[in-house]
Amino acid sequence: MCKLLNIDSKKEVEDVFDDYIKWGSLPQRFMQDDKYKKIYITDVYNSILIKDVVERFNIKDIDLLNRIITYILTTPSTTFSAESLSNYMLSENRKVSLETIYNYLDYIIRANLILKAERYDVRGKRILTGKYKYYLTDLGFTNILSENKKEQRRAYLENIVYNELIARGYEVNIGNINNGEIDFIATRFDENIYVMQ
Repeated sequence: MCKLLNIDSKKEVEDVFDDYIKWGSLPQRFMQDDKYKKIYITDVYNSILIKDVVERFNIKDIDLLNRIITYILTTPSTTFSAESLSNYMLSENRKVSLETIYNYLDYIIRANLILKAERYDVRGKRILTGKYKYYLTDLGFTNILSENKKEQRRAYLENIVYNELIARGYEVNIGNINNGEIDFIATRFDENIYVMQ
């Protein structure tokens, strides 16, 4: 069935896929047993967080940074609203400006923990500002921040498709048409692909 990985049965394919969803695809994790995979992924995550975000951008409010990252990593592939995150923080007695949230998100993107897809209005042929989805660069990061994460298979599949389109060299936006949604509009040179569930 899948000779590249030496897999013969549908069950084995499903097991490999479930493993990928749980642990992601960081190269060294394939050489670890489950006990050490989490340690390895946590070390990679912490290294990126400290060196590529906190030190590089001189972040003072590390608690806020962790809250924003945790929110994004535990709710992949969902439309993001900085206003709702700001309101949530306010309900926890933390006042955070929208500018600060967007700045922190930009830092996280620049560190390659997440990628941002803008919403494109197909009918109006324009990018809609303030309407974004964020996708994880590696699904394994969700496993280290959420011990008992709820199963979000649909969101994970959407994240995987997004990453694959990016890896194949497409510029990818989420689509908007007649108050509906197109999962992805992928553009490469003169080629346009529309992906809908």
